[in-house]
Amino acid sequence: MHFFIPQPETDEPPPEVDDVRVIKGWREHLRKQGFPNDGRCFYRLSYRHNSKDWVATVGNLLGDGAPPGVSDPALREPVMAIFRDASRDVYLILTISRGVLRGIPIMVGASGVYSAEEFEGALAKEDTEWI
Repeated sequence: MHFFIPQPETDEPPPEVDDVRVIKGWREHLRKQGFPNDGRCFYRLSYRHNSKDWVATVGNLLGDGAPPGVSDPALREPVMAIFRDASRDVYLILTISRGVLRGIPIMVGASGVYSAEEFEGALAKEDTEWI
């Protein structure tokens, strides 16, 4: 999957978005919060948390993979980006209220991750020197 920034679903055409600038801003925001990240952007993350299987996919509601009865408001928001903080060995899932506009990202320990699919192309690790 090639990198994209999720856009709201409306009848109007989406505004032009400079994906590189947006990602650079999110990564810098994470660094200021104390979450260094290694430059890789992930499309999908499959993991186990509290004995339940979860899937976070950029552009989809995080709650699409939520077990029944989970009511965190962030689960009704689309996943905007997924990064990795290698210093803590965690993945960082960003939604609007968790890491993008406010709050800290959702952290998923790497030991619980059984599949991590990176975006292809322009944002592959070796191409992130500009970030």
